[in-house]
Amino acid sequence: MPKFSDTSTQKLDTVHRDLRVLFNYVIARRDCTVVSGLRTREEQAALYAKGRTEPGEIVTYADGVEKLSRHQQGTAVDVVPYPELYADKEALIAFGNYVKGVADALYGAGSISNRITWGGDWNMKDYPHFEIK
Repeated sequence: MPKFSDTSTQKLDTVHRDLRVLFNYVIARRDCTVVSGLRTREEQAALYAKGRTEPGEIVTYADGVEKLSRHQQGTAVDVVPYPELYADKEALIAFGNYVKGVADALYGAGSISNRITWGGDWNMKDYPHFEIK
């Protein structure tokens, strides 16, 4: 049975209870890695700089100051399937759809109190991203 590494556990522990319940359920059935939990203003600003003042592609429209990311509020988490990580788009999509189904079931059962949305359903796709609606 898969389990989170210490690093993934530390990141997951920084976010809202509903996300912790969801991904602790998921990890017992499907191996995955927590890439990002709670972010500081500085961490968000560094991500915002990518594709603007720093090399790379734009990865966020939240600057961390005027427009906050859900990560800064602890209501978002980035999780990818293991061992596929980012390399396999189809694996990311399958994993995201699986997590959505689990989240809906946990919400329906009253195990979590908020609906969860997935970045793979957005116009600007963010396949690892899950947040409280």
